[in-house]
Amino acid sequence: MLFHITRSLEQAVEQKPMPDALGPPRTRLVLLAGHDTNLAGVAALLGLQWTLDAREDDTPPGTELAFELWLNDHGIYSVRVTVAIETLRQLREMPNLTLESPPAYEALSIPECSARHVDCSWQEFQKIADRPIDASDATTARPN
Repeated sequence: MLFHITRSLEQAVEQKPMPDALGPPRTRLVLLAGHDTNLAGVAALLGLQWTLDAREDDTPPGTELAFELWLNDHGIYSVRVTVAIETLRQLREMPNLTLESPPAYEALSIPECSARHVDCSWQEFQKIADRPIDASDATTARPN
C-alpha cells in the first residue's frame, strides 16, 4: 500500500505517468480503503505514532491516514501525514461528523525525516518510504 501511495505522490510531483501510481498525473485526490492492519503496516514502515482520545496508535473503524502533498512558494514539495479517528464518545453516540464536530485529528512527524516538524521534504519522504525492508528488522510473533 505504501508503495502505491509513494508512486502516486511521485506522479503528482513529476506530472507524468508513473508505473504503479493510482489515477492520472493531475489527480487531486486518491482514496484507498483498507483495514486496520493495512494502516498499522503503513504506519510501522514510516515509524508513525499517535495518541488521540487517550488511545495510542489505535485504528478504530473509519480511521483516516492521509498523505498530503504540499508545494511551497519556492517550488519545493513536501509531504504531510495526518491521522483522524472518531472518539469513543463519537463511536457510541454516532453523531454526524462536521467541521463543528470533527473527529480527533493529528498531524504526524516522520521520525527519520530531518525536519523536526510535520512537513517532510518530498525527497526525504521518498527515500524513507522506498528504503528496502531488511528481514533482520522483522520481529516474529512468539506464542505465550
